[in-house]
Amino acid sequence: MRVESIPWTTQDQALLRFYRTAGRRLRAKISAVALSDFQAAYTDARLTEIQSIVDELAAKQKAWSRVELPRAYRAEQRLTAQLNAIEVPLFSAIDRRTVDMLIARTTTDVTEALQSITPSIGRTFIEAQQTMITAEQLKTQIAAGLVEGTAPRELSRNIREALRTGARQQLRGKVSVELAGQLQQTARGQYISIMCRDGKIRRYDLTRYCRLVTKTARSQAAGDAALQSARRAGLDLIRISVHIGACPLCIPFQGNMYSLNGDTPGFPLMPPEAQTPIHASCGHRMLPTTAEALEADGTLENVRAFSKSDRVVTDMKQYQAVLRGKSKGLPRVKTLDAARDAAKVRAREAATKRFRRLRKAA
Repeated sequence: MRVESIPWTTQDQALLRFYRTAGRRLRAKISAVALSDFQAAYTDARLTEIQSIVDELAAKQKAWSRVELPRAYRAEQRLTAQLNAIEVPLFSAIDRRTVDMLIARTTTDVTEALQSITPSIGRTFIEAQQTMITAEQLKTQIAAGLVEGTAPRELSRNIREALRTGARQQLRGKVSVELAGQLQQTARGQYISIMCRDGKIRRYDLTRYCRLVTKTARSQAAGDAALQSARRAGLDLIRISVHIGACPLCIPFQGNMYSLNGDTPGFPLMPPEAQTPIHASCGHRMLPTTAEALEADGTLENVRAFSKSDRVVTDMKQYQAVLRGKSKGLPRVKTLDAARDAAKVRAREAATKRFRRLRKAA
């Protein structure tokens, strides 16, 4: 059984295929608008069709949540019971309320994100319409050489190319920077804007957004189930799973053993930021256990010493070393932070040098 990370299921894959199909349909509608030179009536009709595709996506995601989140919750209950040789608990009223709240929260978040697609594309169309109108108004003056500008036909061709390929070079100086950016993001299928944990707003395409939503919601269901099962069975210790390729947010926590209620001496109390999912699309799990189980396999003191230290593990090989009591050579959190900061400085310096070379060549 795969224990250390949340699995990606066939149902998740089916939902991802639906998102990809919707993405292709959206691109076809957008291309059709571009061919019409962004005429208002034609644009409005296409936006209505785009909204219909978005509504289908929202309904499909809602159906997935209603079926898969209870399954993920129940699967985690069974895993906790199997790892600790206890009976699988009944699906109680508390479990039902927990799952219902998760379904409602996921549905609300997804609906809000998906319903931003049509307005986002619509704003791009409106900007393009205004640009085409301005070009048409200047057509006579451009032909007479009285002002500089781009003929409407050429401008329309450039905008269509930008929507198809995301290229911005041919639009430089001909349209606003805002419109150029919107065209590029629309061409890439990046319709959804999300405020991330670092405070920055990022644009997601449908495939990436689908992976984000399904992994996060499934991980949240698993985390809620693990905590409820641990409290119900009196399992005070929680280990954060370990997998290779963990992000900087997760590395300080993975492999650590925490006390859920402070009932096990020598183990740190579990901080809220260590509860999974640690971040969106997090694949880590919380694995409940007891001090008696650790003492039985001879790893209690080694795990306790590691969990109180500032050492970290980046893969299962290193965690196996922890279980054998060989954690002295493992990296520290401060060492990883310093190495990451140094890498950022080097990348920034390299970017500055490239910019200076380009400016000098120009």
